[in-house]
Amino acid sequence: MEPIFSFRNVIQATLSLKLMKDSEIHAWETLVDQLDEAHLSALHQLFSEEHEHLALALQSLEDYLKYFHTTEDHRHQWLSKIEHEDLGLRHAIGGILQSKRHWISSQVDAAFANDETVTDFLSMLAIRDLEQLRKVVDLHEQAGEYDDDDGEPTDARETLIAIIVALQELTWNREREEAVHLAESIPLMDTGSMLPEVAAQKLFSLGRDLHTAHIALGAAKAVKARELIGFWIAERPSWFKLSWDAAKAHIASAALTANVSGTIAGLGTVSSHLLQDHLAGKITELGKRIQAR
Repeated sequence: MEPIFSFRNVIQATLSLKLMKDSEIHAWETLVDQLDEAHLSALHQLFSEEHEHLALALQSLEDYLKYFHTTEDHRHQWLSKIEHEDLGLRHAIGGILQSKRHWISSQVDAAFANDETVTDFLSMLAIRDLEQLRKVVDLHEQAGEYDDDDGEPTDARETLIAIIVALQELTWNREREEAVHLAESIPLMDTGSMLPEVAAQKLFSLGRDLHTAHIALGAAKAVKARELIGFWIAERPSWFKLSWDAAKAHIASAALTANVSGTIAGLGTVSSHLLQDHLAGKITELGKRIQAR
């Protein structure tokens, strides 16, 4: 029989505090429910190592994007490793790798119906959303989708990447503001004085509350991005090497291609700030209480 409190409880709390969407948490929890104690311990260690590197990663957008890619690779490698060790986990791991939190065609059609909906869509994208779009733009360029009628490369990629980079800078600042705002609502919790299973449940519930607040806050904090996109639509800057309508069509195509794998679930700057400044230490302390049993 599994003990009342185990790494499973700590990992469930960790997943919640990473502000994943419900579908992402479900995909991970399906796997977590099937892991043995050794794999649970290894997953807790993987998350702990991610938390250790947050302070350096959050120093700049460039540092964070490097952290983002490194962490994505490490998670994927870990999933591949445990799948090799236990073939019975294949279905659950496949569920994570195939979990799509991005957009289906009807959502993209609605988002790109007119300039107002496009502005709302682009202004609300998170750092990881924009980074995935950037990857897809590069893939589309390599596939020749931006070539002219004679098969010659155009400057479309440069314009699209410039749009994404500009939005990344604004989003980096917005998500930092969101984290500061959300941190003000985190209650003081002396988890060390609680029974460990109670502390884990409290942290899990806190993560769900923060997730709900985060969604509402993001919409309110996207004003600067909306203003910038509105300028692009009205004025079309000199560095645009294609029309706004063409850029919009290419971004819509990239959005249809971009399906974010569950391996990068929770890799958001808001959750990273909250974990680094307030919550990672509590998760670490819970893990130590298991190891000290």
